Amino acid sequence: MRVVFEPRFPKSIDGISTSPKPNWNDEEEEEEDHSQICTARKRFAAFAYDELYLSDESDDEFDYKPEYMMNKVINDYQTKIKEAIRNQVSVLETELMNEIKTYRSSIARIEKYHENRREVAEALDTHLTTIKREHEAKSQIEERKIRQEKALQL
Repeated sequence: MRVVFEPRFPKSIDGISTSPKPNWNDEEEEEEDHSQICTARKRFAAFAYDELYLSDESDDEFDYKPEYMMNKVINDYQTKIKEAIRNQVSVLETELMNEIKTYRSSIARIEKYHENRREVAEALDTHLTTIKREHEAKSQIEERKIRQEKALQL
């Protein structure tokens, strides 16, 4: 048993088919377009150009408008690009300034760290020197006591 699905509306409306496999190609489309253009030319062929008066001034009047409009479009486009570039440069300058600030603060912290380490080293050196002097002084006192005791024993 075979089931056939048919749409409830007409299969073709104004030359447009609902068929899943339409029977057309690009060449037929081009021929159809060409025939429509040709019929449009025939309709307007009755227009007489001699009746239309155009002065030289009117030609000049229309010549610069498209060029002006194109220049305006080009200038607008260039202006947008320049603005985008300025914005990018501004963002990069801001990022660069932030990086420089970060770099400077890092260098300042490193210099402060080195200064603190130097101060600690100097303090330690002074402390050790003081301790060494105290030990030497105690050693000398002990040696004197020992000598005095030996001198008394003899």
